[in-house]
Amino acid sequence: VRIITIDSSSEEEESDEDDDAPICAICFLKGDQDHNWRRLMLLPCCGSNGKEATSSMRFCAACLLRLASMKLAHHDWTVQQPFPNDEYPIYPWQSHQLQIPERLFYQDDCQTDKRCFIDCPRCKSILVVNIKNPEEHRRQQQQQHDGNNGDWTEPKHAESISLRQPTFKGRCRYAGKKVGIARILWTIAFLNPNLLPLEAFLATDADIRRLLTWRIIHRVP
Repeated sequence: VRIITIDSSSEEEESDEDDDAPICAICFLKGDQDHNWRRLMLLPCCGSNGKEATSSMRFCAACLLRLASMKLAHHDWTVQQPFPNDEYPIYPWQSHQLQIPERLFYQDDCQTDKRCFIDCPRCKSILVVNIKNPEEHRRQQQQQHDGNNGDWTEPKHAESISLRQPTFKGRCRYAGKKVGIARILWTIAFLNPNLLPLEAFLATDADIRRLLTWRIIHRVP
């Protein structure tokens, strides 16, 4: 009897490498840096200086686009959508119903089809998702026959995305629509920017923590 042995060490090594491959924390699919949507994105707010590669929470381009799409859905004024819990239930043409300073933040919407402000899914800071060619790909998707949309993991309503940190003005415009934040920002504007005692904010601890997380203010020891 001849016994044939099969060396499976190489297969086990490949399997171990696959098991160690980083995955997206939302869809749990393995990242592929050569794929337009499966690539794990570097979050500029909390992934710089090598932190992204060592983080246990990574996010793919497809899931970040879906987060942005959910945020933009609340700003599609042609469709009845529930408002986010932390924003006023006001449409742009109803901004006159708000008092100053809240009214000022609702007269100009910072969210567009090509630029979406979201809370970073990891550090909760403010992150800008730039969406490339959303209209063109949306028309292509509408022309496709129902049930023939291909791979569900690949978004059809954009070509690609990129990420960046917002400017200070952009942070304030995004935060000012949150309930109670506009008045705090208005108060800060009239204080000495070099020294802002927390008591002068007339804000709750939760709102101060949000301003710190959004990197609008910084705590000085």
